[in-house]
Amino acid sequence: MRRREFLQSLGMISTYFAASGYDTTSAAPPVPAGNLFLNPKHREVLRKASHAVLPSEPPWPSPDEIGIVDRVDRHLVWMSAAEPAITSDFKTLLGLIEWWPVFPGFRFSRFTRMSVDQARSELLRWRSSGLGFRLLGYNAIKSVCAFYYFGDPRVFAHLPYDGTWKDKYGIAPVEVPGLVESTYHA
Repeated sequence: MRRREFLQSLGMISTYFAASGYDTTSAAPPVPAGNLFLNPKHREVLRKASHAVLPSEPPWPSPDEIGIVDRVDRHLVWMSAAEPAITSDFKTLLGLIEWWPVFPGFRFSRFTRMSVDQARSELLRWRSSGLGFRLLGYNAIKSVCAFYYFGDPRVFAHLPYDGTWKDKYGIAPVEVPGLVESTYHA
């Protein structure tokens, strides 16, 4: 799979998991203390970007309350074993987001030093950019952050969403003959 195809399909995959009721809170083990894949600078860029692309004013929980950075970091650890080139590209994307504001306007202000409103404006410029990698980069950041944010039950209270179909209608897990171990837990 080419990198461009991966970034384009990331939004569709996130939408599929969100629509199917994939539980992003219990599907993975708890986050251990410390950094997993991202260094502290990458984590700060991702934190600022998550505040810029997600709702964070009350009554919405902030991305920090949901633990977006830790969840994405944990996901990248898993992903790095399968596709090291893609996770390396994600780190490169975070570096570009951090340093890009310096180059075009010679403003000499890195992304992490901007206010949330300035960071939001900068990422909106990425979204409407004529450069394909900037548009794909914006979509990758927003998709990953939105997947973990809107998949958290604390956000459900602010959405017209009353849970997954399996929870709403009491659908039991399907037993598959010959399957050694089920990864689906009701």
